[in-house]
Amino acid sequence: MKHVSCAIAALAALGLSAQALATTVDFGAIDPGDSEGASVFYGAMGAAIDDTWSFTLTSDSQAALIFDSADLSGFYGIADFLVSAAGMAFDYNATDNTYTFTGLLPAGDYTIDVSGVTNGLLGGQYDVSVGALAPAPVPLPAPLALLASGLFAIGAIRRRRAEKT
Repeated sequence: MKHVSCAIAALAALGLSAQALATTVDFGAIDPGDSEGASVFYGAMGAAIDDTWSFTLTSDSQAALIFDSADLSGFYGIADFLVSAAGMAFDYNATDNTYTFTGLLPAGDYTIDVSGVTNGLLGGQYDVSVGALAPAPVPLPAPLALLASGLFAIGAIRRRRAEKT
């Protein structure tokens, strides 16, 4: 009986101790026009999160990344939610506990780190979305076209004057 009570106490101690959770997700190759998404749910309060997300852009792209921590009235939440990556400046919205990035990214491999501690009674959850579009072509500015037509007109006037004399 003594061994059973020791085993129960050990299991209870393990259940109450903080857990460290690490998830690695690789979205693989993302072409312009593609998007990927996933959700991560941790079912324990007080669990430390140390996740890594990665993807490869196959060509220069206008990219959008969203990391959204669900905060559902104390049931699910993540405290100290932090998203970081080399070469990307994420915007943080404290009201929604959300990190976003939009901008032009060159083709290549990207790794994003996510950390925090679950603080909801049922743990914590966050959603990830990554999308890419081909960069828009740079349009010829209207003033440049106006300048070219003006120079053409000046050249035509000079030619006429030269022909009259």
